Amino acid sequence: MGPTPAICIPTVLICMGLASTVWAQSPDVSSVPKVDTQATAAESTAPKPMAFTPEERAKLASPRSAADETSGLAGSQKFVPPVRLDSKEPVLLATTNEGPFTNLDLSSTLKYRRPIGFTRMEFGEIMSLPREQLRNLVRDMIYEKAIYQRALKDGITAETTGIKERVARQRDQIYQRSFYQQDVEPHLKEMDDESARQVYEATKDRYTRPEQLLAQEIFFTFYKSHLTTTGETLAEIAEKESGSKSAADRILRSDMIKYPRMPAANLREQVPFYDVRPGERLLVPLPENEITSATTLATRVRERAAKGEDFNELIREYSAAPLEDKTQPFVPDYEEMLPDLKVALKKVSRETSVSEVIKSPFGLHIFKVVDYRTTSTQPFEEVKSKIKIPEDILKANRENYRKDLFDRLQKKYNVKLNTEALKRNDDQGANPLTASTEIATAPGFTYTLEQFKRDMAPTMKSWSGMTYEERVNLAKGAPLLADYIIRKESEALGLDKSEEFRKELESAEIVEIVREYQHRMAEKRSEPTEQQLREYYSKNFDKYTSGVQVKVREISRRVELALGADRKNSDIDAAKKYLSQVRGEIKSLEDFEQRARRESQALSTRSRGGLIGTVPIEFRGESFKNQLEQLKPGEISQPFLYGNEVLIVRLDSLEPSTVKPYESVRSQVHRDYMREHSKKTGEEEKEAILKEINFELKI
Repeated sequence: MGPTPAICIPTVLICMGLASTVWAQSPDVSSVPKVDTQATAAESTAPKPMAFTPEERAKLASPRSAADETSGLAGSQKFVPPVRLDSKEPVLLATTNEGPFTNLDLSSTLKYRRPIGFTRMEFGEIMSLPREQLRNLVRDMIYEKAIYQRALKDGITAETTGIKERVARQRDQIYQRSFYQQDVEPHLKEMDDESARQVYEATKDRYTRPEQLLAQEIFFTFYKSHLTTTGETLAEIAEKESGSKSAADRILRSDMIKYPRMPAANLREQVPFYDVRPGERLLVPLPENEITSATTLATRVRERAAKGEDFNELIREYSAAPLEDKTQPFVPDYEEMLPDLKVALKKVSRETSVSEVIKSPFGLHIFKVVDYRTTSTQPFEEVKSKIKIPEDILKANRENYRKDLFDRLQKKYNVKLNTEALKRNDDQGANPLTASTEIATAPGFTYTLEQFKRDMAPTMKSWSGMTYEERVNLAKGAPLLADYIIRKESEALGLDKSEEFRKELESAEIVEIVREYQHRMAEKRSEPTEQQLREYYSKNFDKYTSGVQVKVREISRRVELALGADRKNSDIDAAKKYLSQVRGEIKSLEDFEQRARRESQALSTRSRGGLIGTVPIEFRGESFKNQLEQLKPGEISQPFLYGNEVLIVRLDSLEPSTVKPYESVRSQVHRDYMREHSKKTGEEEKEAILKEINFELKI
């Protein structure tokens, strides 16, 4: 089981970080299920084939019978229903001599401590674990409980030396977390809220709402839709549908943009143009008489709207807007709107609820404003969460609160600083301070020079290298002193009387007692004999075998891989050609060294005559290893590309793989043996203890 509760404890009193956190357990995420996000994304978007027939799918959707659970759909897959750990009713997970262990026992324990392997998992993750991991979790928790009972019988308690001190440190952390939540956090929130308000007042213009308008529209179009047929031209369509060939210039494409189907006269020589094709959808201008009728109708509709007739009904009856729900109010986009429409809308928002009939190149418009708000500033409470407080202000808030808190509590609990000693520029001299010299005292508390110097070490300063003010501030912010005053204040506030505090402390005691018992169990395990160590060594030669070692030199030419493909390939070919020529001119080791010093572009090896050193043959990966395996000592490779370099390498020497003598690795053999043996023995002991208490999983 893990040593201490997996609870994030704010260490309120570390000098500059009131909200810093300490994890009370060693991290272990080996059992956290990993998620392949790419595969998950692909699975969620890819079309899913039908894996089962409709009958089979109906069977899967129906309640399971006992036969279903054993037979499975294909005969090899066993259906295992999920364990409902979130149930309000008890769900039996395991039994022992002491009785049942349910999901309620599990959740209440996990709130305060978790086994190793589960320490970094969120509570929700644990409660939805796959069945096999859940079984391991339950087994570990029952084992912890059994070990705890054995420890108590053997006289190991929270008062045992070592445990008592560790639990005391845990108690201080629980005090700090509780105090932070009850006192520090609310005060810091008040300070941050005030800082946010100051930022708001200084930057109010950022939170000003522009004029807001919500409108509806009745639209009478000046165009009608036309589907072209074989042989038609724009001029013929204009004459037939609009009454004039000149209207051809105003025929539009029936798409979102609605550009003119024929380019403007000044662009016709520059823009390719083809006449209409069969099946095109066009917007053709109405003839003049229909425009006149539409204008008369729009005027009448506007009068009815102005008299209070239901605007939504008028929209549904008359509007030609190409929308499924024509009555849906909209926010006008003034940037894209025609000037006449923009002026009309702004006028109607101030003077009346329904506009006059406004003419545009596309038709007639009647607007009704259904909501209008003038320019206004958003209230502070509405935008508070969006305000970013500068880091220096947040830091100052925490530092000011820390200083005020320490000053207040140190005064309240009668903390006295030895200012006479702290004023000394030198702690040595004729009358030196000693390790036991008291730097700070309070009822039941002493802080000595030895402890002060331990806290001084991280500052990288000496006593004489600090000013008096720096020494005072260091003493005031000492972790031991902080623990003392927070403990006193927490007790005064009655935080240690809460059920939550009691359970957290009890959990810390259980973890420390279990750890101590397991440590004593490990110490009782016998040391291996020399024969056992040699047998282990013989069975695990691979652990004590040195790999192939090579002594290698290189001459390198860099290439620029970021260039285009043609340029890159040209550079690589040129580098290979150059190094091939160099290779042909090298006749000895001395020649290689001289050419490397003169011409290699590998800066780390050039000054050493290209020497990389004696290294494992696989030190640069598989491709480099393949080049070396083709060489005998004294041979030089052909040029090859490695990363952004073209290389030739010389194999100076090769030392084959060898088993290290037992005597040279005995200490390593002992460590490996004890680690594996202890793990195996520990598992055997665990199974024996669980068997002794009649442990039985029920999931």
